[in-house]
Amino acid sequence: MAELLLKQDMAQLELDHLQAVFDAKFHTLISSLFVDGILTFLGHVKELIKVERTVDVVTNGRKENSAEHSWHAALFLLVLHPYLRPDPPNLLQCLRLLIVHDIVEVFAGDTPLLSTVQRAADGTIAVDSATQEVVMDQSAVDNKVQNELSAAARLFGLLPTATLRSLWDEFEARATTEAQHAKGVDKLCPLLQNYVSDGSDYKAFQSTFDGEVALRERFIKKNTLVQPIIADLWLSLLEQARNSGWIQWHFLHALFWLGPRPGRTAAQMTSATIWL
Repeated sequence: MAELLLKQDMAQLELDHLQAVFDAKFHTLISSLFVDGILTFLGHVKELIKVERTVDVVTNGRKENSAEHSWHAALFLLVLHPYLRPDPPNLLQCLRLLIVHDIVEVFAGDTPLLSTVQRAADGTIAVDSATQEVVMDQSAVDNKVQNELSAAARLFGLLPTATLRSLWDEFEARATTEAQHAKGVDKLCPLLQNYVSDGSDYKAFQSTFDGEVALRERFIKKNTLVQPIIADLWLSLLEQARNSGWIQWHFLHALFWLGPRPGRTAAQMTSATIWL
């Protein structure tokens, strides 16, 4: 009887040993897959510091990179958040969105907004004379979307979960108040960067005041959940650029922007007097 029990114990020990070896190898395999993917991902996104944007950091001509822009956008929203009232977006979610919003540029590169608009005969931003809406270059817009979707699949596919891909998709879809406020700050950053670099992008892309205001109006129309302070800051920065001579100004366009038209609220007409 004792001998039988001893054999059973030894058999159990052998099974336990085999199970431990299996578990260890399985754990090592899974850990390797997770760690290798995560480290490869982190290695790629570090390259964001090499992705040049078009705007200068300061007046010495060095270009801002996408890593700097992402940090600046997150900090911008953090500072601005107390003023996003009466219904503030979730701060943590906004910061998550801004941290990941441009990381696909490690593969896709940066595509400036001003490179996706059509140009008038004189090289300035094309604005529809009847609606005063900016005319987009749909081919350039489509190419940007496809390049970034391909980059997203390649980059986020390295990770074991879809968490970061979901954040990037939320930012792109702009269906939530957090995504719309994150996008708003994303748009404000280049305007502020132009302010501290003497309008470097405005000059390079031959910006006009009416063209820039048309881009702002386009954003407002597409992002109805954004607090008014975003649009107000946008206009204020454009006013500074106009007053500094960095963008061309056609006075007669003021009659259109100040006057009533379909979809324009009394508050928008009132706020427009700030910059005249």
